[in-house]
Amino acid sequence: VIEQCKFRILSLKPQQSVPII
Repeated sequence: VIEQCKFRILSLKPQQSVPII
């Protein structure tokens, strides 16, 4: 499930995909 969240944020905002982790 975490991978799906990362992929979704990466598509929406690749910059916020790192800090979200």
